[in-house]
Amino acid sequence: DNLDGQVESVTVEQYQNGIKSCLQSSSSVCSQVSERTTMLSPLVEPHLDEEVNGRPAIDVKRKVKRSWLRKLGAMAHIVDRHVDVSSKPDNHDSVPGERMKRVRPHPSSKHSKELSSLYCGQEFVAHEGSILTMKFSLDGEFLATAGEDCIVRVWKIVEDDSLDKFDIQDLDPSCLYFRMNHLSQLIPLNVDKENIDKIKRLRRSSDSTCVIFPPKVFRVLEKPVHEFQGHSAEILALSWSQKGFLLSSSVDMTVRLWQVGYYGCLRVFSHNNYVTSVAFNPVDDNYFISGSIDGKVRIWEVLRCRVIDYTDVRDIVTAVCYRPDG
Repeated sequence: DNLDGQVESVTVEQYQNGIKSCLQSSSSVCSQVSERTTMLSPLVEPHLDEEVNGRPAIDVKRKVKRSWLRKLGAMAHIVDRHVDVSSKPDNHDSVPGERMKRVRPHPSSKHSKELSSLYCGQEFVAHEGSILTMKFSLDGEFLATAGEDCIVRVWKIVEDDSLDKFDIQDLDPSCLYFRMNHLSQLIPLNVDKENIDKIKRLRRSSDSTCVIFPPKVFRVLEKPVHEFQGHSAEILALSWSQKGFLLSSSVDMTVRLWQVGYYGCLRVFSHNNYVTSVAFNPVDDNYFISGSIDGKVRIWEVLRCRVIDYTDVRDIVTAVCYRPDG
C-alpha cells in the first residue's frame, strides 16, 4: 500500500531491493514495511513464480487485500505453535463431578446488562495448534472442529440433569436465583439463610437481576467419535448437511466429504487455490457452494463430483452462504 491507500504491484526485483533498503535504514517507515513484508511473504511467495488462470501472477498480488491476508497468514504457519499441551490433562474422559464456574461479564458501551449470569461449562484440549472452525450438526447431536493440525474431529453432544454442576457458592447479592422444574415452572433456588435474606431484600429493588438455572445443560464428550484425516494443510471451514454429511475446506486447495459412521473420505473436490469457505445446499444434499481466494464461487454436484456453475468475482472470496430456501 502507498500512503494514499492505493494498492501498487511490485516485481520480484523491487520486492528484494525494498527489503535490502529497509535493512540498511533505521527509519520508522521502513520498519513498518519490513514488518508487513515479513508477515505476508509466506502467502505471497508461492504466487511469484506462477500464473493463475492465464493471468500473470502479479495480478494476484494486486487483488490481495492486506488485512484479510494477514488473518489468513495467522492461520498458515504464523500463529505461535508452542501451545503447552502438556499443561492440560491427557485424559479424554469427562469428569462427571466437574463444576461450571461463573464468569463475570463486563458490559462495554451499553446501557443495560444483557447477560445476567455466564458460566464456563467445559475446557479441554481438542487439537494441536489453533482451532480455526467449529460447526454443530443440524440436529445438535455432534460438534465438528478443525484447524491447524489438518484433522477433522467430531464430538458427541449429551445432556445432563445438572443443577448441581453449577458452582453456586459465590452468589451475587444483586441477583435473584431460580431453577426450572420439569414443568417449566420457576422455583426459588435453595440457598443458605443468609443469601435468602439478601434475596428478599433485593426483591424490592427493580435493579435486581434474575438468574434462571436450566433443568438440563449440554456438554461435549471429551473423546471424539471420529477423527477424519486426509487434508495436508490447515482446515478453514466446515459445513453439515441435513443427512449428516460433513464438508471441510482447506489451504491444501481441496474440499473433502465425510460421513459420521464411515472413516474414509467419500469425495475430494479440487480447486486452484485456498478454499476459504464452503456450505451445503440447505434443501438438497447433492449440491454445495465453495469460495476460494482465486476469486471464484463454485456450485458443485456431489454425486458426479463436478462444477455445475460458477462465477468469477475477481477478488478474494472469504465467505459463502445459501438462502434458507436453497
